[in-house]
Amino acid sequence: MYLNYNDMNLVTTRGDTIQFAVEIDGMEGTDADAMNFTVKRNIDDTAFVIRKTLNDGVTKIDDTHYRVRVTPAETETLEIGNYYYDIEMTVDGDKYTLLKGRLKVDYDIG
Repeated sequence: MYLNYNDMNLVTTRGDTIQFAVEIDGMEGTDADAMNFTVKRNIDDTAFVIRKTLNDGVTKIDDTHYRVRVTPAETETLEIGNYYYDIEMTVDGDKYTLLKGRLKVDYDIG
C-alpha cells in the first residue's frame, strides 16, 4: 500500500534547495490526512531543525506522488554535518513511515 525505504540517505549543500518526490503505491483516490518531513540533529532530540507539513513544504502532485521542498533559507543556517530525517504519512488514523535516513549537509564555497 505504501512506499517504505529505510536508511535512504540524502546529501545537500548548505544554502541549497532540497526537493524530491515520494511515490506511494496503492493510494489512488486516497488523500493523506497528514504528511511530515522532519529533520533533527540527533535522533533523540525533541526539537527539529526543519519540519515541512502537508501544504507547507509538502505538496500533493497527483494520486501517488507528493513533493517535499525545503528552501535555501532553511538550509543556509544548518551546521555542516549529519542529521536524521523521516517522512511520515497519516491516512485514516494509520501512520506510515515512508522514508528515513541521514541527511548530510555539505559545505558551500560560494
